[in-house]
Amino acid sequence: MSIYKPMKILISGTQCSGKTTLLRALQEHPKFKDFDYVIEMVRNLTKDGVKVNEESDDESQLRILDATIKQLEITKPTIYDRSILDVFCYSRYFRELGQMTNKTLEIVKEQFNKHIDEFDYIFITRPEFDVVPDGFRSIDIKYRNRINEIFDEIIREYGLITYDLTGSVEQRLNKFVSIVEL
Repeated sequence: MSIYKPMKILISGTQCSGKTTLLRALQEHPKFKDFDYVIEMVRNLTKDGVKVNEESDDESQLRILDATIKQLEITKPTIYDRSILDVFCYSRYFRELGQMTNKTLEIVKEQFNKHIDEFDYIFITRPEFDVVPDGFRSIDIKYRNRINEIFDEIIREYGLITYDLTGSVEQRLNKFVSIVEL
């Protein structure tokens, strides 16, 4: 008897690094038409009062964590725009600023350790583009750069196998397709 495990692909990275744009391109690609897509989950949570960007705190990060874990329960092949790696990176940043407690960071870290191996592929988008003000994402370049550094720190600390996606949307899409084996 075989147990079916749906493919899970994570696209992570800082704000304004092209994740959502790439996911929209993947939705149009014939090889990935049967995938579910988790897009803009955090943006949707702000409608329920969750604080994001530099305003985040313990409660907000725990609510984002809960929503992230629920999204991991999808039983179809899925491509995620952010997930448990992102929650851990941003939580570490907010702990550095003193906006979160050690206890909350430990909860996030425990869930990260529990779920990170569920992903078949982890792609990282890098901040190559200007920050475009949209009324939601932070436009603070120092904030974006520090989050990018934290991604690299966690990738190194945990020995994660990741693939950087850089260049134009077409270049990122081509690299993505060449790496993912369906």
